Amino acid sequence: MVIRCENELGIDPGQRWALNSPMCLEAFKAAAEHAYRRALDRLSHAVVQRILELHKMGLPGTCRCFQPSFTNSN
Repeated sequence: MVIRCENELGIDPGQRWALNSPMCLEAFKAAAEHAYRRALDRLSHAVVQRILELHKMGLPGTCRCFQPSFTNSN
């Protein structure tokens, strides 16, 4: 399969990157970063979707966070 793709794209097999070459390591890093950003995008989408669903049901929040009110006792 790889050889067929190389032939179709006109890639010289002698020009393959070694697995420990800087170019190959950079490609691995870019692929990992892409997967990470895609996962974050999916998570963000799921959170926004859930917030919208809660809002439609009249439950805009799942918890109430109360901050202590400080009064000036002067």
